[in-house]
Amino acid sequence: MPGILRRCADHLIAVSKPAADAFIQVGIPGGMISVVENGVDIGRFQPDVSEKRDGDPAGRFFIGAVGAADPRKGWHNLVNACAILKQKYPNLRCRFVGDLKAGQVKYQGRGTYHDALLRLVTEHGLQDMVEFTGVIEEMPGLYAGLDLLVQPSEIEAGPRAPIEAMACGIPVVATRVGGNSDYVQNGVSGVLCSPDDSQALANAIDCLLSDRELRRRMGIEGRRIALERFSLEAHAQKVQAIYYQLLHSSN
Repeated sequence: MPGILRRCADHLIAVSKPAADAFIQVGIPGGMISVVENGVDIGRFQPDVSEKRDGDPAGRFFIGAVGAADPRKGWHNLVNACAILKQKYPNLRCRFVGDLKAGQVKYQGRGTYHDALLRLVTEHGLQDMVEFTGVIEEMPGLYAGLDLLVQPSEIEAGPRAPIEAMACGIPVVATRVGGNSDYVQNGVSGVLCSPDDSQALANAIDCLLSDRELRRRMGIEGRRIALERFSLEAHAQKVQAIYYQLLHSSN
């Protein structure tokens, strides 16, 4: 693949530094790669002051994971984390949002990944806690109803959901893999934890659910970071600068 890329492209754009490092590891020269983070419409994805997210252990908390129902997204670890959190947060609600067709891949020799997720939910008795919504078109409204977003991926390049949540002022719990660790600042806009570790994921979620002020501060910081780094304007300017540099270097 490195040879094909080098023959077909003068320059590569990686959506995160870890993604750029992965290109370098397979033999792409570092000078041939630029990092341009994904951008979001920060006018569309913004805090909803009309939605009051004020959960507490005696009330209802809403958390969510957004993406395709693919094993690489680690949704099984979030289901297991919900089972761990169930005793302390009996009214916790977890929404899995995304294309369920991606979950039709074979998984561990026992049917599909989607089947495995449903089995986990049943085995843990989480039918009233966990919901698989499928695709939702109006994503800003979804984020407005969450206390935090969870990105439990086992592998990532440059995930869009965390930066959409940050733009909406929602703190993020994410695994320390790929673009997650590039986009989410641990202790600032969210909490990073080890991948493929349901207990670590549960601990990180608990850290935020148990501290309303921390959630508020991280939501504010996430919005600030999104404005600085993840706007569509910033994305376009970086891409334009790369084209400009390549154009003038070839003359």
